[in-house]
Amino acid sequence: LRMESVRIVAGVAGVVLLATWALWRFHLFNRDPDRTPPEGAVNGVLAPADGTILYVRRVEAEEAPIAVKRGRHVPFSRFVGRTGVRGPGHLVGIFMHPTSVHVNRAPIAGTVRAVQYEPGSNLPMNLTWIRVHLRLRPYERDATHLLSNERNFILIVNDRMWVCLVQIADYFVNRIDCWVKEGEAIEQGQRVGRIRFGSQVDLFFPEMEGLQLKASAGQKIRAGIDLLATFPVRAEGRRSG
Repeated sequence: LRMESVRIVAGVAGVVLLATWALWRFHLFNRDPDRTPPEGAVNGVLAPADGTILYVRRVEAEEAPIAVKRGRHVPFSRFVGRTGVRGPGHLVGIFMHPTSVHVNRAPIAGTVRAVQYEPGSNLPMNLTWIRVHLRLRPYERDATHLLSNERNFILIVNDRMWVCLVQIADYFVNRIDCWVKEGEAIEQGQRVGRIRFGSQVDLFFPEMEGLQLKASAGQKIRAGIDLLATFPVRAEGRRSG
């Protein structure tokens, strides 16, 4: 009787685990809600991904802004690739949780100037996930995935500014999806891609007069809704006559 009870409990536990996995895999992960940028977002930089902000760093020229395990510095090129982007500017890292919406969105409206994919040897982001959940700062400590993992760069440019969005894969990621191509005109908040399962998205944008950062480490954000930075409203030209 006791053995039969153990088997029943084990069977029920197995069903619960399977149901939980199926809920996450086929529902939570595939969520893609419609979102509308807030009023005035045109004068700002929207979050490109759901998740928790790992770091907000000002970068001078092409310096390495992040130090990971044993003082190893992540070179500037790992954040901007071969897109031709230069500093100074601001770097925002976003950790996407396994339960986050995994669709990435355009931080600004503009034209896709470059799309560049780089393969890599993917390392798991487990340590980053643990540090974020335990609120252990700096969150990026031991984040060696910043040096090795595959990534995709999307450079978006308009007549006021540019942003370089970087999709970084996790060890458990099936693939990085990119839904835009070079030369394509896109709207602010438009879906530009997706990273399967837990992963990371970084965003680099230039320093400019009057720019105000709204992002801070530890902050939870939503793609296409929350602002990472704002800049002055463009003055309208006066009508003649």
